[in-house]
Amino acid sequence: MTYLPKAAVQDKFVFAASPITPQKSTTENASFQKAIHSEVVFGSPTMNCNGTGICRISSMHSVKADQDTSACQKTVAQLMPGGTGKITMYFFRSRLCINLFRKHFYKGVLEIQDPCIIPDDLMQSLNIQTRTIQPGKYAITEQNGVFKLELDCK
Repeated sequence: MTYLPKAAVQDKFVFAASPITPQKSTTENASFQKAIHSEVVFGSPTMNCNGTGICRISSMHSVKADQDTSACQKTVAQLMPGGTGKITMYFFRSRLCINLFRKHFYKGVLEIQDPCIIPDDLMQSLNIQTRTIQPGKYAITEQNGVFKLELDCK
């Protein structure tokens, strides 16, 4: 976990993000991986997007401006297919408001209490067959201002 300077606590956004560069170190991951620019709303689907977890995921082309969520409940992420039955999300530190960072990222673990449905357009774009993000506690790792979250799906 990274130390958060006192000045960053007072800012609306935290630090500048570094771009994600694909790693092609083995023949296993040398094949092209498709990433989708998405909006992730945090909270519980059963609690009207309050609480912890992931409430909703939308591809950026299907996001509506009038959705009923605060700007500090959602952020932009890159979604990629993970291993079998998994998806990987990358979040940019510069795109996280301080309250979102404190509530969901600061401790290095995201707890998902309720399943979250992956929309059909994302499933098709990512070419995945998994439909639902499963409840559980997921480790959040950070490197160069990018947070990585690998989620189990069914």
